[in-house]
Amino acid sequence: MNADLECRTGVLSWLSIRLNAFETNADLECRARVLSLLSICSYTFKSNSDLECRAAVLSWLSIRRNTLKTNADLECRAGVLSWLSICSFTFKSNSDLECRTGMLNWLSIRRNTFKTNADLECRAGERSWLSIRRNIFKTNADLECRAGLLSLLSIQLNAFKMNADLECRAGVLSLLSIRRNTFKTNSDLEYRARVLSLLSIRHNSYEKCSTGMSRWGFELAQHST
Repeated sequence: MNADLECRTGVLSWLSIRLNAFETNADLECRARVLSLLSICSYTFKSNSDLECRAAVLSWLSIRRNTLKTNADLECRAGVLSWLSICSFTFKSNSDLECRTGMLNWLSIRRNTFKTNADLECRAGERSWLSIRRNIFKTNADLECRAGLLSLLSIQLNAFKMNADLECRAGVLSLLSIRRNTFKTNSDLEYRARVLSLLSIRHNSYEKCSTGMSRWGFELAQHST
């Protein structure tokens, strides 16, 4: 009955509920009754409070064991992990990064309309982490996702320190011009190094980009003859 529900609200600590300082599961369950249950069931989260509230509705066991079966479970975990580290962009573990996916704009993520770096980092939680770590990119989306993991600063400045940065830039440049051999800029030519034989690239330490490009031109000329 609603009377019993209202009564339980008075028994639990209102102070801990309002301050988001949940000491027990009972406090969290109590807050679930206070917030709008209609928005929770309809997946229309209007505020962070609604998202925190859903944490009491979903399965706590799957959340703690990191066995997230659906997007709803992933959204739910956002209320369990440390909000401070998430808001401050100080991701200490993969769990924090997965948690942020529930806070960012889901609509822009699903439509691939990334407005900020934060949206790109968020998408990393949706894609397959296994394929990203093993460099087994099945789609362009997976490759774009890795761009958020590597150093974006070194990519934009063309200061590639390792092969991972070079692989990452492949998702930024025009893949269409690379595959069709229609090189419009030096950047496209540098990028083809990723498509062509990586074995010869790794065995040669290019000190400058010009050295690498001239060597590629020499090798291509040999193949043509």
